Amino acid sequence: MQTIANPFGELTDMPPVKETQQLERKAKAAKTVLGSYDPSHSWLKSCDAMGVQTIQAGYVQNPTGRYKKDAENPLVIKGSSRRWYGEQACTRKDHVSPLYERKESAARDGLKALFRPEYDGKDLIVISTHHQEDTAQQISQSLTGQYDVTRNGDRIRCSVRVRGMMGH
Repeated sequence: MQTIANPFGELTDMPPVKETQQLERKAKAAKTVLGSYDPSHSWLKSCDAMGVQTIQAGYVQNPTGRYKKDAENPLVIKGSSRRWYGEQACTRKDHVSPLYERKESAARDGLKALFRPEYDGKDLIVISTHHQEDTAQQISQSLTGQYDVTRNGDRIRCSVRVRGMMGH
């Protein structure tokens, strides 16, 4: 380990460059990614070995004009459909709140907004919960399957299996 100053001027321990590169290669070589997903009508939340993501669930369908796309405001393309998610999208008059959408379809669409480029070619095992057991089962069935989407310009093809989906 070596001590360096992070962008905030705080001292932090960093692994040597060679060790970091080895860890990155191992992560790319892994075929399975384990993560959690919390489908909500207000926030999309996930956590995996790469970190935590939280994105506002509102979106603009087929956005036009200028818009910012980044990790917190992703543009997700599936076929001819484009959805721009996040805080920036939610400030627009034409944004859609998923509050009145079916929970399972909103969960499947929201999961795509949380995909990382590193998921391409991987099998994702997702652990998720919902407070109603029948809805939890429907969400589990909805999330399971093959995905082929483009998120912020990165094409991501992966499969998703759900484990641990239950009412709580």
